[in-house]
Amino acid sequence: MELRLIALTFIVGICTVSARPTGSRFGWNISNETCTSENCRLPDCFCSGVTAPTGMSTSEVPQMVMLTFDDAIAAQVWPYFGEILPSVKNPNGCSMSATFFVSHEYTNYYHVQLLRSQRHEIADHSITHRVPSTWWKNATKEEWSEEINGQRTILRLFGGVEDVEGFRAPFLQPGGDRQFEVLYEGKYLYDSSLTTLHFTNPPIWPFTLDYPSIMDCNIPPCPTKSYPGLWEVPLVDLEDKNGVYYSMVDEFSPATEDEAYEFLELNFNRHYTTNRAPFGVFMHAAWFQRFPYTIAAMKRFLAKLAGMQDVWLVSASQAIEWIRKPTPLSHIADFPAWQCNQPAPKVCAEHEAHQCYYPDMDGGKLCHVEQGLKTLNATQLPCSLGGSGVSHLMVTCAECPPHYPWYGNPTGK
Repeated sequence: MELRLIALTFIVGICTVSARPTGSRFGWNISNETCTSENCRLPDCFCSGVTAPTGMSTSEVPQMVMLTFDDAIAAQVWPYFGEILPSVKNPNGCSMSATFFVSHEYTNYYHVQLLRSQRHEIADHSITHRVPSTWWKNATKEEWSEEINGQRTILRLFGGVEDVEGFRAPFLQPGGDRQFEVLYEGKYLYDSSLTTLHFTNPPIWPFTLDYPSIMDCNIPPCPTKSYPGLWEVPLVDLEDKNGVYYSMVDEFSPATEDEAYEFLELNFNRHYTTNRAPFGVFMHAAWFQRFPYTIAAMKRFLAKLAGMQDVWLVSASQAIEWIRKPTPLSHIADFPAWQCNQPAPKVCAEHEAHQCYYPDMDGGKLCHVEQGLKTLNATQLPCSLGGSGVSHLMVTCAECPPHYPWYGNPTGK
C-alpha cells in the first residue's frame, strides 16, 4: 500500500507529521453507472477528472486561484484581511474575491457584511465548530441540519448575506450522506470538505456528485449516494520541497518569509504548468499570527499573481461558474460572473452597527446594546455580569436579538 508523509494540524495550531494510507476511492452504492460526457453535461453536471471542461486547450484556460479562510471573523484576525486583500486586482481591473467559511462563535457580523460589500464570498462553516472532531463524523442528519442551516440563517439575519452557497465541514471531517443530504436538500451549490492525496499532479478539477468519483476518500465517511448538481470543490493536498503533504496552508511551518513564499509558489506552479485546475489556497488566518513573516510572503505571492494576465483570483463559487460556462482567455474579459459592474451588497455605517452583549448568567439573554463600534469594558456596562463577565459580544448591522443565537435557536428569539 502506498504511503505518503502528511502533516496534521489541529485547531490549537500544533503540527505533527505522520504517515497514513492514501485512502480508497469513494462512490455510490445506488448505481455503478460510469460518468461520461454523454450522461453528464455542463452546465449542471461535470465528471470528476483532471481534464479541463470541454477539453479546452490549457493555453486558453485561465488559472483560477481560490483564496479561502476558515473559522470566525474575529477581532484577532480581522486586521490581516485589510492588509492583504484590498490592493489585489484581477486583469479586468476588478478586485480579487476570496471565500470566507464562517463559523458563528466570536464572529463580528458587521465585518462579515463589510467583506460581502467588498464582493468577497461568505460561506458556511457551522454554528458551533464543536470538539471533538469525531462528533462531526457521527452526527445525525438532524444535527448536521441544525449546524449547517442554522449558520446559514445566522449569516442571513445578522450578516445580511442572502447568497450563502457553499459549506466546509469543521476539521475537514465529513459526515457522509447525512451531511450531503442536508446540503442537497438545502440547495447549496457546493461542498468543500473532501481532501485528495492521489490527484495532486496533475490536480483534480471540481466536479458534481451526480456519478461515482475517481477521487480518493481520505477522511471517511464520504458520500455514497448521488446528489445531482451539487459540486465538490476538493482540497488538493499541498506539498513542500521535502515531499510532505498538507491539506491546508497553515499546516506548513515555514522558518522564514522566503520559505513561506516558495511553498506557495511551488504548489501554484504544479497547477499552472500542468492542467490549470483551480488552485486552492485553503487556510486559517491564524497562520499569520503564528508566523508573522508569512503576511509578507502572502502579499508577495498575491502581487505576483496579480501581475499575470492569465491568472484570476476568484471565489469558489466564481470558479464553479467558469466550469459551468467555460470561457477561453481570449474572451475572458467579457465573462459576466467575474465582472464588478453591478452594485455591491450594502453595509451599514460604523456608527449604525450594534454591539450586543450577552453575559453567561440568565441563559444568554441580551444584557446591553451599544451603538457604534466603541469597545466597552465590564465596568462601563449597566447590567450585572456575574463572576465570569461577558460571555459573548455580537456585532451586527441588524437589531440585537433577545438571546445569543446558537445551536437550536439561530434566530436568537
